Amino acid sequence: MLSQSLTYWGSGKNRFQMEVPDSVVKHVPDEYEVTSQKKGSRRYRTPRINSLLSELTDAEERRDAAQRDTMRRIFFQFDQQYVNNNVIIIRWHEQRQHLIF
Repeated sequence: MLSQSLTYWGSGKNRFQMEVPDSVVKHVPDEYEVTSQKKGSRRYRTPRINSLLSELTDAEERRDAAQRDTMRRIFFQFDQQYVNNNVIIIRWHEQRQHLIF
């Protein structure tokens, strides 16, 4: 395959595709899988890229779930502390007002 003809394309779930012009498609190995095509080129992934992308997607999903859980716990703790701190401030303010009058 001619390396100057190869470009990488994609984002999100369509990441890591190799875009090959139709003029050099005959040099693409048989094990490469066509993922999409457009006028003048085809996009491929190798079985290894598919496997690595699957692992990456799984890891990203676990990371996102962990981040959501962490944020939930942070907001819960903040909410609990807000309630406690608010009670302390109200009582302090009441005591202060009582001392002034």
